[in-house]
Amino acid sequence: MKVECIDTEHSLLYGLFRYGKDAIKQFDASPAKEEHFANLVNRDIALVLCERLRKGDTLSLNGFLTYYKNLKERPEKEVLKVRESLNELKNRPCTIEDFKVHCIALTEFACRRKFLGALNNSIDYVDRDFDGTLSNLEKTFSDIRRMKNPKQVQTVMGLKSSLSDRQQLAKDIHEHPEKVGMCELGFKNLDKYIGRQAPGEFVLYQARTNTGKSMFLMHTALHNYKRGLKGIIITIEMSASQYLYRMDSNITGIEHKQFASGSITQDCDMMNRWENRISCVSTRDEDLLVYWVPSNCTPAKVRSIIANNPFTPDFVIVDYAGDMKSGISGVSDYDAGSFGVIYSSLKEFAGEFNCVMYSAQQTKRGVKKVDTESGSWSDIASHKADIMVALEITKEDEDFMTEFEGVVYNGRMSVSIIKGRNIPKCKTQVIPQFHKMTFIEKEQDEMIAVGFTSMKTNKRKVKEAGEKETETSISSKEETKKKTIEEEEINLLD
Repeated sequence: MKVECIDTEHSLLYGLFRYGKDAIKQFDASPAKEEHFANLVNRDIALVLCERLRKGDTLSLNGFLTYYKNLKERPEKEVLKVRESLNELKNRPCTIEDFKVHCIALTEFACRRKFLGALNNSIDYVDRDFDGTLSNLEKTFSDIRRMKNPKQVQTVMGLKSSLSDRQQLAKDIHEHPEKVGMCELGFKNLDKYIGRQAPGEFVLYQARTNTGKSMFLMHTALHNYKRGLKGIIITIEMSASQYLYRMDSNITGIEHKQFASGSITQDCDMMNRWENRISCVSTRDEDLLVYWVPSNCTPAKVRSIIANNPFTPDFVIVDYAGDMKSGISGVSDYDAGSFGVIYSSLKEFAGEFNCVMYSAQQTKRGVKKVDTESGSWSDIASHKADIMVALEITKEDEDFMTEFEGVVYNGRMSVSIIKGRNIPKCKTQVIPQFHKMTFIEKEQDEMIAVGFTSMKTNKRKVKEAGEKETETSISSKEETKKKTIEEEEINLLD
């Protein structure tokens, strides 16, 4: 197996010298890195040259050699090797069109070297520690997969130099939001009012037990998948098949019990409907994959699933954070430090994999109003989550009654944004159809901000209290005046 190609490395270096800014832009947009050069002399040249190009400088071959010698004191033998390598570049011309191909080839050779190295190391240790060797191989294969197909994340951007990139990003966000991985919650009113979630954000649903957290997370996943985004679901509470039956019910409109009980197989029409609806649910080649982790779902396990997934996802659903384990030895799973690791890790994964992370937590018992302080370890979660969504049933929701498509519904749920970075707090109401694993939502022209009613009520109470105090004060003054007059009259009688 060929694990390196000096000609490819020389062609890349030629392209970097010849095309300057255009070449370094393509190089950074590809999976290739300076560390992928196998020849140590070529790698050293690439490290120095790419650093200068990223700063906006351009160097000729002679100019680079002078800069290289003056950068620090180097042995004459080392400088001579660099001179010889630079002379070889003239024999390996490269067009800007071929530059990207050479970038991919460079990464391919680097992956092969890492693969063979991992296999060789495993032979030495497999007899001593088979489980440890297996874990190391899994991690290495995960790293190799990410080397070949990384999702590029710009961690450093210049105010001036990246203006054109930001302008293009803004245009894509407006015209092609799916292209840049912009996700939505899946609720008409909230999405219209707060906008979309960008890669790197962590969204947390918060609700009481048995309220429907899993159904809301599933709703968000299906909504984004139908829009053409790539995603995966990691479920802890239920098996993958049971989770998918819920999705089948949502997509087909057939009652969930038909799938769970298997009675749907007795109806040919419903079976055809099932197959037709699922086959055309999305235009993407990638499937919406559901991973079941029945026990010990740690942040390391979640990271491994995302990294080893066949494709890089735009969104990840973890159902749910409250059931995860920290994996910290000697620390209780219900310790604040454990939950700190869990929530911090989910936020880090959103940035590391350039995707939107969605998860949920349970509200504490006895809480009447869901806010950022009422969830399980919310003091930690509220610091890590970019958006927190409260799912609750108030007295007003319990008494709600409406007719939709000839059916009368009793009760509804409030979905509120209780925390958001640079987005307004607002709420909407949905009518859950648990038998079909979906929701009914009427689009509104305007949204009511969370806390608006209570703020208005508080002002009214303050005003009424002030009026009452004024009336009491006036009444007290009149009584004092009356008493004084009566005393004066008594004195006059004396």
